[in-house]
Amino acid sequence: MNSESSPSEPDEFRVLLVGREAWRRSTASRLEPRGVTVVEGPPGTVSNVDAVVAPRATVPNGLVPPPEVLNRVTDGIFALDSEWTVTYANDRICNYYRRRGATDSYSPETSDSDEYEAHRRAELREFVGGHFWDFVVDAEETAIYEAAHRAMEDQRPVELEAYYEPLDRWFATSIFPSATGLTVLVRDVTEVRENERESRELHTILSVVSDGVYATDAEGRIRWLNDGYLEMTGYDREELIGQVGAGLLFDSSERERAVATRESVAAGSETPVVFETDLRHADGSPLPVETRVSALFDDGEYRGTVGIVRDVTERRRHERQVRTLTETARELLSASDAATVARVVADAAVEGLGFEGAAVWRPEESANYLVPTVFAGGARRAYAAIGQTGAAGDRTAWSVFADRETRTEADADDPPFAATVWVSLGPYGVLVCGSDAASATDATEVVRALANDAVASFARLDSERILSSQTTELTEHRRSHESLDRYLDVYTDVISAVVSADSREEVNELLCARLSDHEGVDFAWVGERTPTGRVVPRSWSGDAVAYLDSASDWTGEPAVRAAADGRTVVVHDVWAGVDDEPWRRDATARGFRSVVSVPLTHHTRDYGVISLYAGEANQFDADAVELFETLAAFVAFAIGAVERTASFLSRGPVELTFEVTDPGFPPLALARRLDRSLRLDGASRFVGGHIVTTLSVPDCTEAEIRAAAAEMASIDSVTVTRVEGTNLRVEASIVASHAYREIAAQGAVLKSLESTPTAALATFLASEATDSRALADVMSIVYPDTRLVSKRSAAGATASGDTLGELTTRQYEVFITAVRGGYFESPRRHTGEQLADELGISATAFHKHLRTVERKLFERLVDRGVV
Repeated sequence: MNSESSPSEPDEFRVLLVGREAWRRSTASRLEPRGVTVVEGPPGTVSNVDAVVAPRATVPNGLVPPPEVLNRVTDGIFALDSEWTVTYANDRICNYYRRRGATDSYSPETSDSDEYEAHRRAELREFVGGHFWDFVVDAEETAIYEAAHRAMEDQRPVELEAYYEPLDRWFATSIFPSATGLTVLVRDVTEVRENERESRELHTILSVVSDGVYATDAEGRIRWLNDGYLEMTGYDREELIGQVGAGLLFDSSERERAVATRESVAAGSETPVVFETDLRHADGSPLPVETRVSALFDDGEYRGTVGIVRDVTERRRHERQVRTLTETARELLSASDAATVARVVADAAVEGLGFEGAAVWRPEESANYLVPTVFAGGARRAYAAIGQTGAAGDRTAWSVFADRETRTEADADDPPFAATVWVSLGPYGVLVCGSDAASATDATEVVRALANDAVASFARLDSERILSSQTTELTEHRRSHESLDRYLDVYTDVISAVVSADSREEVNELLCARLSDHEGVDFAWVGERTPTGRVVPRSWSGDAVAYLDSASDWTGEPAVRAAADGRTVVVHDVWAGVDDEPWRRDATARGFRSVVSVPLTHHTRDYGVISLYAGEANQFDADAVELFETLAAFVAFAIGAVERTASFLSRGPVELTFEVTDPGFPPLALARRLDRSLRLDGASRFVGGHIVTTLSVPDCTEAEIRAAAAEMASIDSVTVTRVEGTNLRVEASIVASHAYREIAAQGAVLKSLESTPTAALATFLASEATDSRALADVMSIVYPDTRLVSKRSAAGATASGDTLGELTTRQYEVFITAVRGGYFESPRRHTGEQLADELGISATAFHKHLRTVERKLFERLVDRGVV
């Protein structure tokens, strides 16, 4: 534009204006500064580009910015004429183009400033005036080659972004054509593309994460969400972006807490804030989540938050299940009747385990049909119309009851529930739980554990009812027959003694001892009938034990007759007919005048005969006989219970070894707190809801173990029983869990235990008939991180009658404790008195059991010809 030009007659030229002022073509009016501006195209148009064009000859002096101005631009700028000759270039362009074959031996780091500046100026002089394509490696194969020619031919600007292999960089290039050539801007965008690539990768990673991830601005408005968050909450992205999360996703009860958390994070919390809360799902239902929130700062200024949200529905469900089983077991212990047991179990299934309905079917006395007696939740609507069900009807309840099994139904075509779990309650009925969610069958094992607690409670009530009935009858007899007072004392004394016995032999000995000590009874003995019909004495007590040795002819003896006929035999006067039966002469010679022999029978099992002898005739009247019959029935029941408890020794025991890594397992928790290993060092016993066990802990002080135990709710107390250097031997009283009670009910005992801070190995000795899978299921429910490592026959105790298999539970316990306690070492690590104290028995009883074990071991060695 020359000085004579008027605003209405624009000159034909293009102008680059850089700096504080810009000129609009044709009118020459000032523009607001906006960096680098290229005036381009038809008259009156302006384009903002980061480039410069070489002025044509018609450009007035003073309109072309000086080189130092263009060299301040961080992008490369150069101009080409129509012959591809470089007519202008700023300093930056030397970073991008260099004649092919040239090497760069100069750099600001290796050269002084003068040398480097001179070299750079030389390269620029070589570039300006040179043919552009001589400076581009494999020019015809590059993207800029095609773009430059297209811009020249079409006379339209071209934008491109391409990778230049010789420099291993990405460049964004803008090409502006004119009739005389091209103006080109080049910008290195390698870092930008790398950032974009990393951003895309991060976005992809966050999109596939199952946890929800979100970001908010400083005002709490949601500005980004991953797909996991949307899937978890059920919202669409458009519903949440731009919304204040605290107002949309939280109920009023949780909203203040969410706002307070954001404010706490914004205040500069250095660590993430972690809390549990309930979000509001898109369908309106609460969604339990664990949220971890961190602040976003930019140059110290709070910009918002980023959070990770995890659905904890399953974790809470598992915690609720464990809590329900524990609380229900406690309630069942105090239940006083079967109706209460059924009610507690049904309510627990609905309120604790989350089923929509639960019902208990109970058998009628005839056991030919079942009747739904208790309903919880929606079960009444679902099952009340069914009524009774029996063998004649094709009902699931009866099938589960008859087969003593568990069944599940999912996605049922015939409601009332989408999923149903039927669990046998043994002889006590069936528990059925229904849910509107088909996945509810996943809780089958928990329902089975609940049913097991119910069965144990029903059985307890049966036992209490039997005992109560017997006590009531005895009380009535006592009121009507004062003469029976002394026999009631015997009855009570015998019951108190035999319930604590650990073997059939001990029951027989206690029975004879207690009866013979009572006034009016001179001699008592227990015999067992052999296949040949003889009655072999097993236990006896009294002043006339020689009677058993002197009897030459047992024909007609009351014990023999009672064993043969399975009924009570009473001889009111032994002298009567003394010449007719040889046994009477022997009995009379010992001063016996009356005898009563009562079979020890429980159901169809015969445990022998108990016989009592008195020095007076007619000592055993009808009431006394009835009392002894009741007592004999109870004793037979007690013998059966003892044999069932000790069946793991007599039927061939198995060892079940569990690996436990669950932090809730008390021995493992103790080992972790101590950061030491520990092991079982002695027998364990079940006392008043606690497991009392002896543990050995190496390299530990008494203060350390007391402090660790004090932090654990599962350990009631610890007592240091021995200190050997830095090694402790302690007796720990551990609160018995649901798993241990179930294992104890099955007759299994803890044989060994070793625990490191990371894992525990617990080995239980159980009967061959024990349901090992049921025990493993119970362990895994209470301690989820548990697995059954092995199940194998226990060495030294087989069904063929090896020596250890012949020991009673107490004898086995005493023997193992003595071995582990170093009783047989020289010198002894522990005395018999110390070990007896640990077992809670007298020293006399300890030595008696130990001598019995030694005798059996030596007899077996002699029988086998070893000695």
